Amino acid sequence: MQGKIFGWSSWALPSDWTPWGDRPSLNEYIQAHVEPGKQGLTEGGETLPDEDEDVKGIHWAAGAFDGAFGHHGGGASETDTAAEILAALRAVLAKASRQNLERLYSLLAENSALEYVDPLLEGIAADSELDPERLRAVARWIATEGADRNAVKAAMALLGLFPGDEDRELLLTLGRHEELTLYAAVALANALPA
Repeated sequence: MQGKIFGWSSWALPSDWTPWGDRPSLNEYIQAHVEPGKQGLTEGGETLPDEDEDVKGIHWAAGAFDGAFGHHGGGASETDTAAEILAALRAVLAKASRQNLERLYSLLAENSALEYVDPLLEGIAADSELDPERLRAVARWIATEGADRNAVKAAMALLGLFPGDEDRELLLTLGRHEELTLYAAVALANALPA
Protein backbone atom coordinates (compact mmCIF):
# COMPACT_ATOMS: atom_id res chain seq x y z
CA MET A 1 0.00 0.00 0.00
CA GLN A 2 2.73 2.45 0.95
CA GLY A 3 4.41 1.85 -2.41
CA LYS A 4 1.29 2.91 -4.27
CA ILE A 5 0.96 6.07 -2.19
CA PHE A 6 4.54 7.14 -2.78
CA GLY A 7 4.68 6.01 -6.41
CA TRP A 8 7.16 3.17 -6.02
CA SER A 9 6.66 -0.54 -5.94
CA SER A 10 8.74 -3.57 -5.20
CA TRP A 11 10.41 -5.37 -8.07
CA ALA A 12 11.02 -9.09 -8.03
CA LEU A 13 11.33 -11.94 -10.46
CA PRO A 14 8.64 -14.60 -10.08
CA SER A 15 9.29 -17.73 -8.08
CA ASP A 16 6.05 -19.55 -8.90
CA TRP A 17 6.21 -19.71 -12.73
CA THR A 18 8.58 -19.25 -15.65
CA PRO A 19 8.09 -18.28 -19.30
CA TRP A 20 9.57 -21.65 -20.31
CA GLY A 21 7.05 -23.67 -18.30
CA ASP A 22 8.17 -26.86 -16.61
CA ARG A 23 10.93 -27.72 -19.09
CA PRO A 24 14.28 -28.44 -17.42
CA SER A 25 16.87 -25.69 -17.26
CA LEU A 26 20.00 -26.12 -19.34
CA ASN A 27 22.05 -25.35 -16.24
CA GLU A 28 20.46 -28.20 -14.25
CA TYR A 29 20.87 -30.55 -17.20
CA ILE A 30 24.55 -29.69 -17.61
CA GLN A 31 25.17 -29.96 -13.85
CA ALA A 32 23.63 -33.46 -13.92
CA HIS A 33 26.23 -34.43 -16.55
CA VAL A 34 29.29 -33.11 -14.73
CA GLU A 35 31.60 -35.55 -12.99
CA PRO A 36 33.71 -33.77 -10.36
CA GLY A 37 37.39 -33.71 -11.18
CA LYS A 38 36.86 -34.45 -14.87
CA GLN A 39 36.57 -32.16 -17.87
CA GLY A 40 33.62 -32.06 -20.22
CA LEU A 41 30.33 -33.86 -19.68
CA THR A 42 29.37 -37.43 -18.93
CA GLU A 43 27.74 -39.64 -21.56
CA GLY A 44 24.45 -38.24 -22.85
CA GLY A 45 25.28 -34.69 -21.84
CA GLU A 46 26.12 -33.58 -25.37
CA THR A 47 22.43 -33.43 -26.39
CA LEU A 48 20.70 -30.50 -24.68
CA PRO A 49 17.05 -30.97 -23.70
CA ASP A 50 15.91 -28.22 -26.11
CA GLU A 51 17.44 -30.09 -29.07
CA ASP A 52 15.01 -30.40 -31.97
CA GLU A 53 14.42 -34.15 -32.22
CA ASP A 54 12.94 -33.76 -35.70
CA VAL A 55 16.24 -32.56 -37.18
CA LYS A 56 17.53 -35.31 -39.46
CA GLY A 57 20.55 -35.52 -41.73
CA ILE A 58 23.44 -33.09 -41.78
CA HIS A 59 23.55 -30.48 -39.03
CA TRP A 60 26.07 -28.35 -37.17
CA ALA A 61 28.00 -29.84 -34.27
CA ALA A 62 27.31 -28.20 -30.91
CA GLY A 63 28.79 -24.70 -30.90
CA ALA A 64 30.18 -24.98 -34.43
CA PHE A 65 27.69 -22.61 -36.05
CA ASP A 66 28.44 -19.82 -33.57
CA GLY A 67 32.17 -20.48 -33.87
CA ALA A 68 32.12 -20.44 -37.67
CA PHE A 69 30.13 -17.23 -37.88
CA GLY A 70 31.49 -15.52 -34.78
CA HIS A 71 32.58 -12.45 -36.72
CA HIS A 72 29.49 -10.87 -38.15
CA GLY A 73 28.46 -7.53 -39.38
CA GLY A 74 25.66 -5.63 -37.46
CA GLY A 75 23.19 -5.39 -40.28
CA ALA A 76 19.80 -3.72 -40.12
CA SER A 77 17.95 -6.83 -39.00
CA GLU A 78 20.47 -7.46 -36.20
CA THR A 79 20.17 -3.91 -34.90
CA ASP A 80 16.37 -4.03 -35.21
CA THR A 81 16.27 -7.27 -33.22
CA ALA A 82 18.65 -5.83 -30.64
CA ALA A 83 16.48 -2.71 -30.31
CA GLU A 84 13.35 -4.83 -29.88
CA ILE A 85 15.04 -6.96 -27.20
CA LEU A 86 16.41 -3.87 -25.45
CA ALA A 87 12.89 -2.38 -25.34
CA ALA A 88 11.54 -5.64 -23.88
CA LEU A 89 14.40 -5.69 -21.36
CA ARG A 90 13.64 -2.10 -20.31
CA ALA A 91 10.01 -3.11 -19.74
CA VAL A 92 11.07 -6.05 -17.53
CA LEU A 93 13.48 -3.87 -15.54
CA ALA A 94 10.66 -1.40 -14.94
CA LYS A 95 8.08 -4.07 -14.09
CA ALA A 96 8.79 -7.80 -13.92
CA SER A 97 5.25 -8.73 -14.93
CA ARG A 98 4.33 -12.03 -16.51
CA GLN A 99 3.56 -10.32 -19.82
CA ASN A 100 6.88 -8.43 -19.88
CA LEU A 101 8.92 -11.50 -18.94
CA GLU A 102 7.16 -13.71 -21.48
CA ARG A 103 7.82 -11.14 -24.21
CA LEU A 104 11.52 -10.79 -23.35
CA TYR A 105 12.10 -14.53 -23.02
CA SER A 106 10.26 -15.24 -26.26
CA LEU A 107 12.43 -12.75 -28.15
CA LEU A 108 15.61 -14.20 -26.64
CA ALA A 109 14.62 -17.81 -27.29
CA GLU A 110 13.36 -17.31 -30.85
CA ASN A 111 16.32 -15.31 -32.18
CA SER A 112 19.90 -16.46 -32.60
CA ALA A 113 21.95 -14.65 -29.95
CA LEU A 114 24.90 -14.53 -32.34
CA GLU A 115 22.95 -12.25 -34.67
CA TYR A 116 22.02 -9.50 -32.21
CA VAL A 117 24.17 -9.82 -29.08
CA ASP A 118 26.84 -7.25 -30.03
CA PRO A 119 24.38 -4.44 -30.87
CA LEU A 120 22.35 -5.38 -27.76
CA LEU A 121 25.38 -5.09 -25.48
CA GLU A 122 26.29 -1.76 -27.11
CA GLY A 123 22.74 -0.50 -26.52
CA ILE A 124 22.83 -1.57 -22.88
CA ALA A 125 26.24 0.06 -22.33
CA ALA A 126 24.94 3.31 -23.82
CA ASP A 127 21.80 3.38 -21.62
CA SER A 128 22.60 4.90 -18.23
CA GLU A 129 18.97 4.55 -17.13
CA LEU A 130 19.06 0.75 -16.84
CA ASP A 131 19.17 -0.59 -13.28
CA PRO A 132 22.33 -2.75 -13.15
CA GLU A 133 21.14 -4.82 -10.17
CA ARG A 134 17.90 -5.72 -11.91
CA LEU A 135 19.70 -6.36 -15.20
CA ARG A 136 22.09 -8.77 -13.52
CA ALA A 137 19.20 -10.47 -11.70
CA VAL A 138 17.32 -11.04 -14.97
CA ALA A 139 20.46 -12.30 -16.74
CA ARG A 140 21.33 -14.62 -13.86
CA TRP A 141 17.73 -15.91 -13.64
CA ILE A 142 17.66 -16.80 -17.34
CA ALA A 143 21.20 -18.25 -17.34
CA THR A 144 20.44 -20.35 -14.26
CA GLU A 145 16.86 -21.40 -14.96
CA GLY A 146 16.33 -20.93 -18.72
CA ALA A 147 15.39 -23.90 -20.89
CA ASP A 148 16.32 -22.54 -24.35
CA ARG A 149 19.89 -22.26 -25.63
CA ASN A 150 19.44 -18.91 -27.40
CA ALA A 151 18.01 -17.28 -24.27
CA VAL A 152 20.75 -18.76 -22.09
CA LYS A 153 23.45 -17.59 -24.54
CA ALA A 154 22.09 -14.03 -24.41
CA ALA A 155 21.92 -14.15 -20.61
CA MET A 156 25.53 -15.34 -20.46
CA ALA A 157 26.58 -12.41 -22.66
CA LEU A 158 24.73 -10.03 -20.33
CA LEU A 159 26.54 -11.48 -17.31
CA GLY A 160 29.80 -10.57 -19.01
CA LEU A 161 28.88 -6.90 -18.52
CA PHE A 162 29.47 -7.26 -14.78
CA PRO A 163 33.06 -7.36 -13.53
CA GLY A 164 34.07 -9.82 -10.85
CA ASP A 165 33.81 -13.49 -9.99
CA GLU A 166 30.18 -13.65 -8.80
CA ASP A 167 28.98 -15.49 -11.92
CA ARG A 168 32.20 -17.37 -12.67
CA GLU A 169 31.07 -20.83 -11.52
CA LEU A 170 27.76 -20.53 -13.38
CA LEU A 171 29.55 -19.52 -16.59
CA LEU A 172 32.15 -22.28 -16.20
CA THR A 173 29.40 -24.86 -15.68
CA LEU A 174 27.39 -23.71 -18.69
CA GLY A 175 30.58 -23.49 -20.75
CA ARG A 176 31.21 -27.21 -20.31
CA HIS A 177 28.69 -27.79 -23.08
CA GLU A 178 30.20 -27.04 -26.50
CA GLU A 179 27.06 -25.16 -27.56
CA LEU A 180 27.69 -22.61 -24.80
CA THR A 181 31.50 -22.58 -24.57
CA LEU A 182 32.02 -19.52 -26.78
CA TYR A 183 29.54 -17.45 -24.75
CA ALA A 184 31.10 -18.55 -21.45
CA ALA A 185 34.61 -17.68 -22.64
CA VAL A 186 33.60 -14.23 -23.91
CA ALA A 187 31.54 -13.44 -20.80
CA LEU A 188 34.37 -14.51 -18.50
CA ALA A 189 36.90 -12.45 -20.47
CA ASN A 190 34.60 -9.41 -20.45
CA ALA A 191 34.08 -9.71 -16.68
CA LEU A 192 37.81 -9.52 -15.96
CA PRO A 193 38.96 -6.28 -14.32
CA ALA A 194 40.31 -3.74 -16.82
